[in-house]
Amino acid sequence: MTCLVPPVSDTVPYAYLAGALECLMADFARLSRYAAIRPYLEGSIRSASIRYHDRGYQIRLHCLLWMTEDYFQGKELSQGSWERYWKKATKTEDIRVSDLTNLRLKGTIETERERNLQWIRERMPYGRSPDSFLELI
Repeated sequence: MTCLVPPVSDTVPYAYLAGALECLMADFARLSRYAAIRPYLEGSIRSASIRYHDRGYQIRLHCLLWMTEDYFQGKELSQGSWERYWKKATKTEDIRVSDLTNLRLKGTIETERERNLQWIRERMPYGRSPDSFLELI
């Protein structure tokens, strides 16, 4: 899941970056406690990226979420539902979820491992190496 904070048309001044990141992590904690998510969320890894634009900075939150098998048995949330929960958690309508991908083993372990690594490389570009994420899976 990738979340943009603030929306693309808005930015955060440098002086407010630390506070904005703190709020973003608190919002994620709130999201993880919702009844439709909490019973199925086993864990997460988050990575924030900050990009400079003309008038300030934009923050993106990249998340890997580990969901229980029960979640994939008819409890799976749609992209629209994740967006609604994220907007509720952040208490704003301006924030959007730009990417939501289901990573599951569907083929051989080796082909799925490579596909999942590629997805992680593209969406979690900061911090740890993609291989270290797969050690946790």
